[in-house]
Formats: sequence, C-alpha cells, structure tokens
Amino acid sequence: MGIAAGHAQHGTGGSGSPGTAPGGDVAILIDFENLKWSLYNRFQMNPSLGSLVEVADAFGRLVVARAYADWTDARLRVDAATLYTAGIEPIYVPSGMKNSADVRMAVDAVDLCARFAGIGTFILVTGDQDLIHALHYLRMQGRRVVVLGVGYATSTALSTQADALLIYERDIE
Repeated sequence: MGIAAGHAQHGTGGSGSPGTAPGGDVAILIDFENLKWSLYNRFQMNPSLGSLVEVADAFGRLVVARAYADWTDARLRVDAATLYTAGIEPIYVPSGMKNSADVRMAVDAVDLCARFAGIGTFILVTGDQDLIHALHYLRMQGRRVVVLGVGYATSTALSTQADALLIYERDIE
C-alpha cells in the first residue's frame, strides 16, 4: 500500500478539530463505479479492496465501509461478493438515475455524521465534484474529510476543499 495517514497531501481546508485527529472512528464511502471504471480505463487495473481498508485503518478505527453501485450490472455483480468479504457493505443504487451514487453517498454521509459523533474522519472515494456539498457539510460539523480518487478523474474543486487528498495510483498502488 505504501501510505500512512500522515503522508496525505492536504487541500486548502483546515485540519479539523482536535477530536478528529487520526485514531478516531473512520467511515469510508466508495463510489465504486467511479473508482473501478477510472482505474480500468486509464490503467487497466481493478481496485485493491484490501488497500482501501488499510488506508482507512491508517486514519483510525474503521467503523463504516460502504461501496455504491448498480450491483445488478453484469460487469459489477462479481464485485459485490468480494466487497462483502473485505468488510465493505455493497449499497445498491440504480444506474438509470443520473448521479444516483453521488446522491446516496451524500445522504449517507450527512446521516452518519448526525447519528455517530465518534466518526471523526470521512474518506470519500470518488473524483466527482457533485460531493462538494457533502464535503462542506462534514467539515462544518468538525469532521475531517479525505478525498481518495484516481488522479486524472478527480475534480480539482473537490480535492482542494478536502482536508487531505490521496491519489489512488500514487498513494495506494
């Protein structure tokens, strides 16, 4: 894997409150289709689920791990079982609705933030700038937000507002 929590590149945002330092609880929310197709299209590789879990563990105790995709898609069906085995809950989102995964991830992030005060760090695995509003909300609530994306597919607007940025092909694999 080759990354420790302290090696993340920082965006323009602050470092969060003292209660959100590494070592607290962590949630990782993965736009799985975004990650899988970005890696495959550029590098002809699949995501390493073990490496994603290791990254989350580097920031604290992983308590929520979810991956969002249309698991009825034949190209993704096999990934659902693999995710579950890795301790990542596959969350179904229909592919026919524009930005369905982004909307569900944003709703889950806000819900988790409200219900679980112990989650101090949220890792958003996406490159999509549609999650900028969720990122801002989490930071306003004193949570640390790490964006993990594939370099060429990660929005500059999203990455510069995060507390830390990890580039998959540089920091993970």
